[in-house]
Amino acid sequence: MKKVVLLLTLLTGWVNSYSQILAGHELWAYTDIIPDTLIDYVGCTTNTVIENYYIDINEDSQNDFRINASCSGGLGGQSRSITITPLNPDMFIRLGRIDSVYNNYQSYWQVAKVAMPLYYGDTINPDDAEWNSLPMFLTLSSNSAGTFQFVNDWVDTIDEYIGIKYQTISDTTYGWIRVYCPNAGRCYVKDYSFGTPTPGCADTTYNPIITASGPLTVCYGDTIILNAENGYDAYLWSTGDTTQSISVSDSGDYFVSVLVDTCWFGSDTIEIGISNPNPIIYESGDTLFCIPSFASYQWYLNGQPIAGAINQFHCWEVSGNYEVFVIDSFGCTAMSPIVEMAPAKTNTTCGNTPGSIIDNNKAIFKIYPNPATAQITIEFPATANYKNAELSIQTITGQVVNQLIIDNEKLTIDVSRFSKGLYLFKVRAGDEVVVRKVVVE
Repeated sequence: MKKVVLLLTLLTGWVNSYSQILAGHELWAYTDIIPDTLIDYVGCTTNTVIENYYIDINEDSQNDFRINASCSGGLGGQSRSITITPLNPDMFIRLGRIDSVYNNYQSYWQVAKVAMPLYYGDTINPDDAEWNSLPMFLTLSSNSAGTFQFVNDWVDTIDEYIGIKYQTISDTTYGWIRVYCPNAGRCYVKDYSFGTPTPGCADTTYNPIITASGPLTVCYGDTIILNAENGYDAYLWSTGDTTQSISVSDSGDYFVSVLVDTCWFGSDTIEIGISNPNPIIYESGDTLFCIPSFASYQWYLNGQPIAGAINQFHCWEVSGNYEVFVIDSFGCTAMSPIVEMAPAKTNTTCGNTPGSIIDNNKAIFKIYPNPATAQITIEFPATANYKNAELSIQTITGQVVNQLIIDNEKLTIDVSRFSKGLYLFKVRAGDEVVVRKVVVE
């Protein structure tokens, strides 16, 4: 059974300033297939066509497209596929790609044209779209003489749209067919729409502006209000909402289309991000590190803030439960999981201030600046035994990012390509090993 709605009074033309036709947006003629029609080759046997579904896209009693599920073959191989074929020489399908596999046994290329899968709101008719009047695959599973070919472009968990075009010498009209293919063996045909923009719409330009109630990145669990400007006859958001404003709590791209008389015009896309900080504490000796890096920190011991403990790392001396409260660059907050530290330890090398690093009461080297953004300088005093000392730069998880032999009392290291975070600079000179913590911003 089909429910047909033609010549919609509200959506009589869908364009922006360059006659943009959008997938999923109803045009002049709209047909809802009730119930959704399943096309599949489940139970397929050799040389058997399983399903055909015909579409008369413009309701002129002439079939324009056929969606077909079939299987064929014999001892030499099998081919199972779901395809769409134009039956009207003036009808075209938007091409996605060409899939080709070389058949070594028969020495030829197996070529398959694949229809372009479009999602809700995608432009059907961009300037660079390729159109073709030959059959195109939605899915394909082929084994021919040991040569395998698979097309799964249309297998998805959401609906997708086939872009279609009717073109004659005097007229060009676009539309779409919506399908849902949960796996390679079956696709549901759900509805389709077809029509030309209202004459005169392409000669008018409107670019509706979207304003946000705050920063475009919000904290997880918060919402942001997107508001389209006043003065239009109707609104339709990419979410399906028809109000002037919408409340958004998920990341993604959003846009709105607005109605002026009988013409629809699309806005630019606005991207919303979600920040959800997730601080994790790592232990390295007598030092606790928080990763990744955040804008600010406050360490806690047994549920109480530790006075002055506001750095990315904390040197612990007292047994107990440690956690760190962080604020990221967007103002979003989070508390890390608790880490239990025991027994009590004596702090020996943790948290040395920039300058000399102390190991066994001997000055080994200086390292600066800290934090750093581009370069770090390691400088040894003239009395230090730095010749042939080894430098190893590691992340706090132990990954070595650089190693070298020191042969000069002053060494400059480029850290501009390092990821932001905390690093351990380990210098080994003879039996002496000194570890220094450096922050790269």
